[in-house]
Amino acid sequence: MNPGSIVLDMDTMVLDNDDARKREGVSVTFKNRKGYQPIQISWEGMIVNAYFGRGNAHSNHGIDVKTIIKEIVQLIRRRYSRDVPIMVTSDSGFMDEDNFEHFENELKIHYICYGKQYETVKS
Repeated sequence: MNPGSIVLDMDTMVLDNDDARKREGVSVTFKNRKGYQPIQISWEGMIVNAYFGRGNAHSNHGIDVKTIIKEIVQLIRRRYSRDVPIMVTSDSGFMDEDNFEHFENELKIHYICYGKQYETVKS
C-alpha cells in the first residue's frame, strides 16, 4: 500500500486506574479518575504512536505534542517518502499557535484543528 497522502489523528484517552492495587505515577484526570492520559496518534484507526503523560497534564502540555508529531513525521519521511503530504487532525484541546507554527515551518505538514467556535476563539 502506497498512500498518496497520510492523515494522522491526534487525541488523548483517559486510562482509568482507580481500582488498581499498584498505580505508580497516576494522577487525577479531567474525568476525575486516577490514571493516565496519553496522547495518541492514529493512522487509519490504528494507534501508531503514543506518549504516556500524567493524568492531570493538559492534552497540550509542554512540548509533548511537538515531540510526538515530530517523531512520527520523521519516521514517515525516513522510511516511506520525503514528499508525501501529511495532515494532522485534532480537536480544540491541541489548538495552539506554537503547534501550528511548528507544523508549518519546521515539519512542513498540514493540520486541521476543530472544535466549537466560541467568539473568543474566532477572534
